[in-house]
Amino acid sequence: MFLGLDNDIQTDLNQYVTEKATSALFEEIKKEEDKIRENPAVRTTEALKKAFDYADSLLK
Repeated sequence: MFLGLDNDIQTDLNQYVTEKATSALFEEIKKEEDKIRENPAVRTTEALKKAFDYADSLLK
């Protein structure tokens, strides 16, 4: 117990930075995916059209 905290303080800076960067990356991916789902006109490549058309067909 340190400074009245029950949990140990994490001191692995590399792990902390990696976790924060990974979380931020996936948040940006989520934002882009949400835009693509909301506006089908943004699906400009064949890969995007194929992937999201397939996903949309599963929701019907």
